[in-house]
Amino acid sequence: MATIKGAIRKYAKWHKYIDLYLADGTYTEDIGTISTDSCTISIRSTSEDKDKVIINMATMLESHISQFRLYNITINMTAVEVRAISINAGQFYAFNTRVNMPADSGSATINVYNGASAFISECVINAGTVAAVYGNQALHIRAYRCTSERKIPIGFHANNGSLIEYDETINATTMVREGNGGKCIRLAERAGRVRGSMNNLYGRYLTSDGLLMQWGTIDITPSGIDVPTTKTLEFPIKYEQTPLVF
Repeated sequence: MATIKGAIRKYAKWHKYIDLYLADGTYTEDIGTISTDSCTISIRSTSEDKDKVIINMATMLESHISQFRLYNITINMTAVEVRAISINAGQFYAFNTRVNMPADSGSATINVYNGASAFISECVINAGTVAAVYGNQALHIRAYRCTSERKIPIGFHANNGSLIEYDETINATTMVREGNGGKCIRLAERAGRVRGSMNNLYGRYLTSDGLLMQWGTIDITPSGIDVPTTKTLEFPIKYEQTPLVF
């Protein structure tokens, strides 16, 4: 297919799972609104290199589908007062994706609304004058190891009851902003520090399906040759079932 929008229009009506692989190059097109019911659409680079696939857009990319995924691409928003990505339904997943906004843009970069959820991992978000990630009545947003190539004003903005979990890897003047019951939680704070002899132990939800991993270090002094030595681990976040420990 010659265009991304053309491929979605042709195949999404008849297939539940659409995986679009983009050849290296620059795509100047407005994908617009994707609203096919009960569909999962992925857009990714064939080379798995976000610097080799560039999409230039002048209108917002908006998703109204069950799942929308972006992998290994760069998106440039060329218009000043236009949001780059808006998720208004279902789930959104982005990995190793760069989103560039004009530095003077007054629109947020990635917007999650109306009960939608998002997992944003290893992404570069070059926001304008407002937030890189904005949640408004969002169910849950998790941003893990996201960065920016320039210092941006606001990293994460949770509004109207939205929950955003984040780590401070992004370069922002103001890391978080909250309003109307919205909440931003640092991943390290959610885990907390373990008490007693434990140190450097953190807990993070690393996967979109809720897999909890906690790791760190502990000092154990042997009590003698061939004498078993034990210590009790107290995890910051309690597991509902017995965890698998290495």
